[in-house]
Amino acid sequence: MTLRRIALTACVLALGGCRSWDSTTFEDGGLLLREVKAADGSRTEYRLYPGVDDKPTINRTQTTPFERPDIQGISVADVNATMAKKLGTTAWQGVYVQRVQPQSAAANAGLVSEDVILSISGQPVTNEQQFFEVMKSSLTGATPIEFGIRRGVGEAATTTRISVVPKMNKGTESRTDSIPLETSTAVQHYTGLQVATVPPSLATEIWGVAEETTIVSGVVTGSPAYHAGLRRGDRVVAADGKTAPKLADVRKAVYARAAAPLTDVDAAEAAEANAMGTMSGDLLISVEGPLGAHSTPIPVDDSLMKETSFHFPILFKYSSGVDYTRWSCLDFIFQFIGNYEQRYRPSPTRYPREESELSLFPLGMFEFRTTPTSREYTILWIIDWSTRND
Repeated sequence: MTLRRIALTACVLALGGCRSWDSTTFEDGGLLLREVKAADGSRTEYRLYPGVDDKPTINRTQTTPFERPDIQGISVADVNATMAKKLGTTAWQGVYVQRVQPQSAAANAGLVSEDVILSISGQPVTNEQQFFEVMKSSLTGATPIEFGIRRGVGEAATTTRISVVPKMNKGTESRTDSIPLETSTAVQHYTGLQVATVPPSLATEIWGVAEETTIVSGVVTGSPAYHAGLRRGDRVVAADGKTAPKLADVRKAVYARAAAPLTDVDAAEAAEANAMGTMSGDLLISVEGPLGAHSTPIPVDDSLMKETSFHFPILFKYSSGVDYTRWSCLDFIFQFIGNYEQRYRPSPTRYPREESELSLFPLGMFEFRTTPTSREYTILWIIDWSTRND
């Protein structure tokens, strides 16, 4: 039994050494391209979202303030036959007030529970649904509304009128239009750069440029474009020396350098890419964006499409992709576990961010973790210190 427990423990420890994660393809969340505020308090936001399983989009959200009159805090019920008999009145004449919220406009005007509201602004009320319909149609700004009410039971009941001043509620309403942008799957495969076309009408609203604009809608973390410092929100102002390039210009410049044929993208793009491949050298891209102007060469090859993985049962496992490298040594005999992990993370600057972790611990011997801003070390799980780089 003891040997079985030892073997089971060794297996659990070994399996614990194989840590994994999902690759982060693009930065999460929308990037604010522009915000326009009007004198009346309305606001329009333009946010760019990368396309992961679909086309990239720009969401245009228009937020408008409003001020509406409202009379809240009144709960009513139908005066049906049973209720009418209890109140000593006629059924379906008015609505019974179940509750009035304290300090509400109706309460301040003198309306109380067990009142029967007979009319609103002179219009008779017969049931709960009609009560709210008449109430809604009678609300015009802060103009007082007159309630005709019956108070009391049977012959002792009296009728009176009260004037209720609506409360002006303030708030905002938002409406979002999602505009899909044309992009190129092949360019993304070769460079990690997702470029998209912003139509002239939308480009005018955002940048005041009345022409088709090519924008970086996403960058694959750890790709050649990522290392070159290109980031989401950059506008492509030149490609291979051509100013104000269109998406087709960028696509052709990439195709002209592509050595590896494509088969897993759009058929038309693959055919065009595979028919080219006559230029050499890196693709020179110039951009302007939230991080300023930037000009950089981008290597165009098929490294982004390659992943490496091999596994020797029990003893060794290795895998590597565009934004991660991972290996594990598993030795059940000595209960020794070794792990090295490295991956790139989305960066808000033009400098790449990298995080790595190494652990070698037969029962907890040595471990360190480094991020773009800190390092952490653990020795024998007794000594522990960390340093920060920022």
